[in-house]
Amino acid sequence: MDAPVDSLLSAKEVDLLNDSVCNQTAVVLIKDGCLDEDLAERMLQDAASLRALLTPAGMSRGDSKWTSSTHRSDSTCWVTPDLCKERGLDGLSAFVKQMVRECKPLKSHLGISGQDFSVQLAVYPANSNGYVRHLDAFTSSNSNDDKKCARKLTCLLYLNKAWQGGQLRVFKGANKALVVARSNSSSSSNEGQQRVEDVVVEVEEEHVDIDPMFNRLVVFRSDVLEHQVLPSSSLTTTTTTTTEAGEAPTTSTSAACERLAITFWASGPPSSSSSVGGGGATVAPNASSSIFSPNAPHANSSSSSSSSSKAKRFPLPVDAATAAPSSSSSSSSSSSFTSSFSSSSAFSSAAGPTIFVGIACYRDSECQHTIAGS
Repeated sequence: MDAPVDSLLSAKEVDLLNDSVCNQTAVVLIKDGCLDEDLAERMLQDAASLRALLTPAGMSRGDSKWTSSTHRSDSTCWVTPDLCKERGLDGLSAFVKQMVRECKPLKSHLGISGQDFSVQLAVYPANSNGYVRHLDAFTSSNSNDDKKCARKLTCLLYLNKAWQGGQLRVFKGANKALVVARSNSSSSSNEGQQRVEDVVVEVEEEHVDIDPMFNRLVVFRSDVLEHQVLPSSSLTTTTTTTTEAGEAPTTSTSAACERLAITFWASGPPSSSSSVGGGGATVAPNASSSIFSPNAPHANSSSSSSSSSKAKRFPLPVDAATAAPSSSSSSSSSSSFTSSFSSSSAFSSAAGPTIFVGIACYRDSECQHTIAGS
């Protein structure tokens, strides 16, 4: 029978996450030894039993989903209540129930619905490329997304006992500050789990690397914190032996070293301020220009409009004289956007009257929608 602590998150940690909404800070909670050792071991066994269900992870969703081991190299499996019941995954079930309880004091501030949760097992093999810089929250790229929930909180539990690389790199990004809160819980047979006082630090650097240690829980806001999984490698061990002749030959061996984690997401209604991007999850808009995303906003899209979070697309110009206007002159509504085009000087050239013909067509799978519902 599981006997977890009443709450994995302290009152201070809950306040840090809730207050981050107002003070515009990126908060990362790092909790070592957060689960009872027996429960953590059972979760590891549950995860091992799901290996046959792992498939290469993708980015974006629906008909825009794409895969690239260069940009994201893990294999994943969605963990559902039916799957847990079918395979007897008691450890994973206990963890999910605990995380649902942890979300209750965060619901009103973070916009968590309290009913929409998702859980995923992710395995990054040794010598893999990791996952490029991104946000966990999807964005509203078309009208149908308004009916969907957006991720609000990410809870990442590491289950690998050995690691070489594969750290989680978290970025300050466009936030005013990056705050890291660390705590440690030690297990005692007589006293149960005892929490070591939280240490809260405002980091001066632009990013912080977090080691993927067994039974370490990392919590952050899905729609705020840009993060990246660094490449991993094989674990190299060195062995020295002494022979009868007194020689001491040294041998090195490499062992596969996976990064294994369970991610719990709590979701809620999409925010009107969601950034636009693509990813498996969404590629962060403030990420380095070296980040690749086929679904990222077009360079000429309007990213500063307060009334719409969609990237605006312009029809292809007939020639240089009818080139699309710059994004700074685009209107926030579709009606004014159309009228601004019809009144353009490009349509009143001295050569005579000109007509513009728009043809509705199906879109390329790697491009954004050109018409609603396409």
